[in-house]
Amino acid sequence: MDRWNNHNNFLEDSGRMRTATSHNKRQYLENYNTYIAPRLHTLEGNFQIWANILAAIHLPGTNGTQHADINLNLNPQHPEYDTTYRITDTRVSVLAAGCVWHYLEPVNNPAARAILLFRGTATHPAEYRDRKGRLNVEPAGAWADGNFKSVASFSYRVIKDRVFNWMNEQTAKGRDITAVGYSLGGCLAMRALKHYAEEKRPRWENSELYAFSAPGLDTKVAAEFTNLFQDRYTQLHTYWHVDDLVPVTGHYPITTPKAYSRIGPDGAVLPRIGVLHTHLLLFISVQEGWNVALAYPVAETPQEPNAPNIKRKIIGFMRRLPWGFFGTSLLSPVGGAIVLMRKYFTRRNVDDWCGHAH
Repeated sequence: MDRWNNHNNFLEDSGRMRTATSHNKRQYLENYNTYIAPRLHTLEGNFQIWANILAAIHLPGTNGTQHADINLNLNPQHPEYDTTYRITDTRVSVLAAGCVWHYLEPVNNPAARAILLFRGTATHPAEYRDRKGRLNVEPAGAWADGNFKSVASFSYRVIKDRVFNWMNEQTAKGRDITAVGYSLGGCLAMRALKHYAEEKRPRWENSELYAFSAPGLDTKVAAEFTNLFQDRYTQLHTYWHVDDLVPVTGHYPITTPKAYSRIGPDGAVLPRIGVLHTHLLLFISVQEGWNVALAYPVAETPQEPNAPNIKRKIIGFMRRLPWGFFGTSLLSPVGGAIVLMRKYFTRRNVDDWCGHAH
């Protein structure tokens, strides 16, 4: 698979998988485990690709002896994590939510951590088919992004019971929880951990967070999150780019954040680019050998990215203007209605199923 030695080729092939058949998605995952997973050595390196790329493909579910297993390669190995995780279910909530998330359980070590993986906003959502052969399209996530009070403030309430029940099931099996998400998914991951901690469920204090380029929470919720994890913020990892506008919407709880700037393969600072390309957060590419523009850590302070700045104030004001609210919070359900119509009125070959029954 020499083609994936070029990082752009890997991204292009991954994007095409969103509309691929079940067979092609399984072949893609097999290639990922063989050629990409061994390149990665850190939790953040693996989880950034899981949250940004794999979570957006809608990988096929278990079908007989076939599974959606993802290898987790770490060097050095973390004993609390397994070497292979299975997507046991993918959940999609369209009406009043616009969220997609995945449940991952350990394959080789039953006592290892379980992983809750949230997808971010998708410009080109993945297609999949249910067990009845109906064509489905994941929601873009614009509704959750545009919740008026703060990002996903309403949407998470719609899905929280389903997420909470799964987390309860995992801790009952003696497993700790790691919540992972990219962009919108990072915000949902924070809300999931906050709700679980508020309920003081068993093992909640061992929870971990890996959020990439996530929008913040509303001020009150961020403060409550900080109070819950006040002695455990080193378990909460957030990654964001210094030129990225998303993390300055809302407020972060106290975490262990890492900010990044654009650095080229030769170590030279690249010119500022107006549009942030998400793959530039793959700072782990340095050790993996992908010859691409990289993001390099420039800060690690618990106060970031909440430091007062005019950019935060402008963005916070604009997203609450009438046209911003109506454009994202009221009009986006039209897209959700189209998704549901395609689900119930478009039928395909049932053998081409490439998703889960929801």
